Amino acid sequence: MDGVYVGRNQQAVLMIVAFLWKRIMNMIPKDKLQHFALGVLSIACAVVALAINKVWGFGPTLAYTTTAVGVLYEFQQWYRHEGQPDPLDAAATALPGWLAWGVLKLVELRMF
Repeated sequence: MDGVYVGRNQQAVLMIVAFLWKRIMNMIPKDKLQHFALGVLSIACAVVALAINKVWGFGPTLAYTTTAVGVLYEFQQWYRHEGQPDPLDAAATALPGWLAWGVLKLVELRMF
C-alpha cells in the first residue's frame, strides 16, 4: 500500500488545521509551549507512576518518581544550556526515593 488516500474535502480540512495550528503556535511564546510540553510529560510520568504503584507498590513508585525528576531536570539543564548536565546530580535527586523504598522494605520485614 503506497499511502492513505485523502479526498479533497479531507485535504482542505487538514490544510486549514495545519494553517491554524501554525498561527496559534506562533502566537504563544516559546516559554509557554515548553511549560505545556512539561505538563504533558508530567501526565505521562504520573500514568507510569500509577502503573508501577499498582503492579509493584509504593516503594518502587517513589524510586521511579525521584529518578524521573532527576533525569528530566538534567535534561532540561542540557536543553536550556543552563550548566553541564551531571549524572551524579540526577543520582543525588533519585537517591531519596530509593532510600525510602529500602526503609519501607525494612519496616515491612519487621512488621510481618
